[in-house]
Amino acid sequence: MSNKKKIILGAPTHFNFSNSIKTGLLEQGFEVIDLSQRLDTPFKYKNILQRVHNLIRKVFLKDRSYKEKLKHKSFLTLLENDLKNVDNVDYALFIRPDLFPIEFIEKVKHKTKKLIAYQWDGLSRFPHVLSYIPLFDFFHVFEQDDLKNHPSTIACTNFYFKKGEIPIVENFNRTYYLGTFFQDRIEILAKIKSSLERLNFTNEIIISSSSNTQKALIKEKRLEFKKNAITYEENLENVLSSEVLIDIQNTLHDGLSFRIFESIGYDKKLITTNPNISKYDFYTPDNILIWNNQSDLEIKKFYEQPYQSLNTHIKQKYSFENWIKFILKIDGHIPIDIPR
Repeated sequence: MSNKKKIILGAPTHFNFSNSIKTGLLEQGFEVIDLSQRLDTPFKYKNILQRVHNLIRKVFLKDRSYKEKLKHKSFLTLLENDLKNVDNVDYALFIRPDLFPIEFIEKVKHKTKKLIAYQWDGLSRFPHVLSYIPLFDFFHVFEQDDLKNHPSTIACTNFYFKKGEIPIVENFNRTYYLGTFFQDRIEILAKIKSSLERLNFTNEIIISSSSNTQKALIKEKRLEFKKNAITYEENLENVLSSEVLIDIQNTLHDGLSFRIFESIGYDKKLITTNPNISKYDFYTPDNILIWNNQSDLEIKKFYEQPYQSLNTHIKQKYSFENWIKFILKIDGHIPIDIPR
């Protein structure tokens, strides 16, 4: 009989990120029941009659919600079938719980000792999730406003995955950025790229988008366009082989992105547009440049300043190993908080 703790996992699958979390949990000794891939199951009509019925409702009754109701019911049925033979689970962790039907979350609650959520997007972006909060034993957020407006939530940050062997960077002066298209990001990235080019940096600044219009703008600004997003593991390979990481704050968030924690975990210098970073315990201007249209000379001075190694306690605090212990309330964790 296995002594491993059992955990149900439900997380977004974009960039294959849920698989990275699953791998991290397996490395920490958990038995993982991963329901994340259900998010990618395509909807299929049960039969031709169902398809025709939807067409009639859409064309003659102007009811465009019928198909969404069918998809919801089908998704719920698949998830419930996955849960049928699952019992005596120690933990259930949902990242972006609003991606899963609330009726399903209620059923999971009866299968597990602890039900935990982490909303890595602001609650105001997806207000539907507010109705989920009372269901969870612990509901974690990374936004200051969310903590202020919803006192039952718990502060948490993002994290980094430990890598056994971090390669030596042979491509000095290499900078790296990966992100999805946002209009305001493009202008800032173009400015940063121009400054770094004048200083002879090799820049890999990748923007992913499926829009041809956005593609034209990305190319116009001499940034790298990618239609198909790379996996999180591929992204980490690029991170590990770079000296300087670039982080552009999503203006809808004040919390810190994964790129920031990767810079902590892998000893990388960071250029970021997020001023909130200065309030955190790992911040030092030798390692982190808060972008404010600095001159080439200021950027050069920042780069040439030796990297200041962080103490072991700080690095451990923001690792996935500690993050999962903290979020599941397992003894021996280092508490994680957000500066207020």
